[in-house]
Amino acid sequence: CPNRAYAQAIATIGHDVDVTGGARIDHSARFGTVATYRIGMVAHPEAGLRLRASVGTGFKEPTFYENFATGFVRGNPDLRGERTRSYELGVERAAWAGRVSVGVTGFAQQFRDLIDYLSVAPSPTAPNYFNVAAARSRGVEVRVAVGAGSPLEGRLSYTRLWTDVTRAGFDTTSGASFATGLPLLRRPGHSSRADLAWRPAGPLFFTLGATYVGHRDDLDFSSFPAIRRRLPSYTTVDVSARAVVGPLAFTLRIENVTNVRYEGVVHFPAPRRTLLLGADFAVRR
Repeated sequence: CPNRAYAQAIATIGHDVDVTGGARIDHSARFGTVATYRIGMVAHPEAGLRLRASVGTGFKEPTFYENFATGFVRGNPDLRGERTRSYELGVERAAWAGRVSVGVTGFAQQFRDLIDYLSVAPSPTAPNYFNVAAARSRGVEVRVAVGAGSPLEGRLSYTRLWTDVTRAGFDTTSGASFATGLPLLRRPGHSSRADLAWRPAGPLFFTLGATYVGHRDDLDFSSFPAIRRRLPSYTTVDVSARAVVGPLAFTLRIENVTNVRYEGVVHFPAPRRTLLLGADFAVRR
């Protein structure tokens, strides 16, 4: 049974800087004791300007199957957890009484001890899972918001992401999950989101949103060995409306309005146009 302990501290330096620090300790008979931490800082050097910075580590323990599978696939009870270290640096600027804001954030992550699957084990009793691979990701995110607090608000975000494997796994076939120099699976290099919200006079609220996901690599297991495929980019549009009538609130949401065909995972089609209806009742005392 795993044991966990947490601690967090928040401090204010002067009137302009807030610092947060946190630590976590996980202990298990399977992977021993692991300590992770996160330190963040937010500074307000002047009105409308915010600077952010953080650094932290993360830990993902092996699944029960990766540790203890038996039969055709054998787990490895000596697996270590996957480890990450992340960095983030951002700046946000607001103007015109906060009605317009722009933010830019740069980030980077390093992954190590990634768990790789070896389809053909070295011996009949050897495991199929090993800690071998390492990878990294880095990118930048840009956000723009217009009209905060007004009847018509707009938000736009864009993320540029670069990933690559820095140490390959055991698999050297065309379907390798971790091949040196190739990007990580299912991580799009370009993605963006746009939202428009309208609050006319009265109890109505409307939203319109669009999501763009760029091409990304995935594995196609319909053949053996698996092959790496590039999934095409796609754009989906969602709309919603909400009306409040007394204590009742009614919601209508349509996802993927344009009925786009796309796959989030190879050979697994994502939902097409979806209609959602809802209602909730609030009792005020």
